[in-house]
Amino acid sequence: MKLLLRRLLIVLSLIVIASLMLTTNDNPTTNYTARGIETFGVNNEGYLEMDGKVLYMLVNGKREKASFEKLINHGEKNQELVIEE
Repeated sequence: MKLLLRRLLIVLSLIVIASLMLTTNDNPTTNYTARGIETFGVNNEGYLEMDGKVLYMLVNGKREKASFEKLINHGEKNQELVIEE
């Protein structure tokens, strides 16, 4: 039950984050269009991606490609997902 609740919270958090990113971005220093993020999802390899770029997360101090499984099993409170530049 606890694992199911944790998974649900992670999925809901990702949905909220994605919807917030889809709003108009007033910061001119970003590379995104005025429409916000164009795509957010899981690629063919199972990794999370945004606008065609794979998202990364820290797992035990090491940067790794982010997936839902890693978020559920190794995600921390206030886990950040970043795009490798």
